[in-house]
Amino acid sequence: MTVVYRKKHLLERENENQKMWVQGLYNRKAFSSALSQLFAKNDTDCELYYEKPLDIFGIHKEDKAEIEKKQNEAIFAQLNALSLFFGDGEVKKEDGN
Repeated sequence: MTVVYRKKHLLERENENQKMWVQGLYNRKAFSSALSQLFAKNDTDCELYYEKPLDIFGIHKEDKAEIEKKQNEAIFAQLNALSLFFGDGEVKKEDGN
């Protein structure tokens, strides 16, 4: 039983460490953008703060449709490979997908 609690505690510490690391990224960006605006020769040299939150999971909302399209293409490729293997011919993809 103590092994389970120890593992839970280690996972919580790792999670907290990841949160602090992301917070450090935000702080670094905030300081660097403030200092670049302070010492910039003109406005084009300024480093700006993030316009939207960091995508720490690797999936942007705009990219979900593209990811879904790639997944669908991979599924059709697998289906085609299976149908060619079994001699049924290729699977036809419907328009709009």
